[in-house]
Amino acid sequence: MVFDHTKIILTDKDDFFFATTSVSLSSKDKVDVSKLEDVKAIPASHLWPTYTKPFTRGPTPCASTLYLKEPNLILYEADSFTDIATLITDEAEVLETLESHPHPNVARYHGCHVVGNEIRGLWLERYLMMLEERLMDTTRPLDLNHFLDRIRDGIRHVHSLDLVHNDVNPANIMVTNEDIPVIIDFDSCRKKGAAIGLKAGTFP
Repeated sequence: MVFDHTKIILTDKDDFFFATTSVSLSSKDKVDVSKLEDVKAIPASHLWPTYTKPFTRGPTPCASTLYLKEPNLILYEADSFTDIATLITDEAEVLETLESHPHPNVARYHGCHVVGNEIRGLWLERYLMMLEERLMDTTRPLDLNHFLDRIRDGIRHVHSLDLVHNDVNPANIMVTNEDIPVIIDFDSCRKKGAAIGLKAGTFP
């Protein structure tokens, strides 16, 4: 693979813009906006889906026990502008189904973060740490077989609802204060047999 371009998402208060540059930049580099040749405004409707029922409206204000999952705007592509909004609504639909059939090894969902009439993110239970962090904790024993059994239980529950997660990996398993593994991150999840969307699992 060879370098092609750097994608840049710019924001000015509540307005967002898309640009690319042939200069190789990292996320820590400062960007001279005046030198960007083709900066395009991103219509809000291309990023934020309109809130409608039956989606659950999340709490306002939120509790400290909740985590707000916001979309990664760097996934935006100018020639497929509905992707971000679709990503949010697809995951919200999956989470609504899962919350209607809760399981101790599947993340708890607390509704949409709504600003005006737009869905800006999804409220989820906040957990203690990622599984990969727990694996590195040598201060307490880890019952690996117990963890694997509980993760397997969570996956089987998801499958029982005719859903496939498509992205189970240590970064998408959280651990509770009670040392219970919980599967998170359902933006790759689809109905069995459905086409994979914008996100399609973890690069090996």
